[in-house]
Amino acid sequence: MQDCTEQAPPLTALRPIDVLIVEDSADDFALLLMALRRAGYAPRHRRVQDAEGLGRALGERRWDVVLSDYTLPDFSGLLALEQVRAFDADLPFIVVSGNIGEDVAVAAMKAGAHDYLIKGHLARLGAAIEREVREAEVRRDRRKGEQELREARLRLQALSNRMLQVQEAECRHIARELHDEIGQSLTAIKLNLDALQRRLKDHAALPLATDITAIAELLLEQVRRMSLELRIRTAPGEGCEIVASFAAPY
Repeated sequence: MQDCTEQAPPLTALRPIDVLIVEDSADDFALLLMALRRAGYAPRHRRVQDAEGLGRALGERRWDVVLSDYTLPDFSGLLALEQVRAFDADLPFIVVSGNIGEDVAVAAMKAGAHDYLIKGHLARLGAAIEREVREAEVRRDRRKGEQELREARLRLQALSNRMLQVQEAECRHIARELHDEIGQSLTAIKLNLDALQRRLKDHAALPLATDITAIAELLLEQVRRMSLELRIRTAPGEGCEIVASFAAPY
């Protein structure tokens, strides 16, 4: 790997960045760090050379970017890419390797690498990292938003189901009260009115008693119908709806 002659920015102007570097050459590793500093970064770095070391490093901290050689003695850039994507599909992965064929570079990009740089030509390393780190945050934010949307839908569905259960339980309660309390009370009133009519016979109040008995019979029939409709409408998942009314002529 060739070095560049431009001077690095002052240390106080460097931006911290966590860089995981997959590289077997100590010299190329050192030159990569130099290129990062010249691009304006203060790299907090780790160098690994195989799958085991890469796995440990990925689990130890959150990395901003992975820079990987394409060819290593006991590993490869494509294997490293596959391992990184399995760990975090949004983690930027940039291949930095020697001169290899265009078909290999295309294969790496198709496999999921975010960029490809040639060793010795690292002038755009800083721009590539800045772009990929920014786009990774966009991807993470989008995934987070999608996950929050899915969770909100699940919560809404659970709430909807709960409301339906409460509604159905309330309808069953109303149906029982209509049948057991109001219905029985109206039945008792009607029986008393029937007895009253028999006692009144030729009394002048008999027509009024007859009208009141008819109203009680109408109300009792409406209560029975409402109770039956509520019981039918509280089949699981259907909710309920009160449709009858106590309309009675006076």
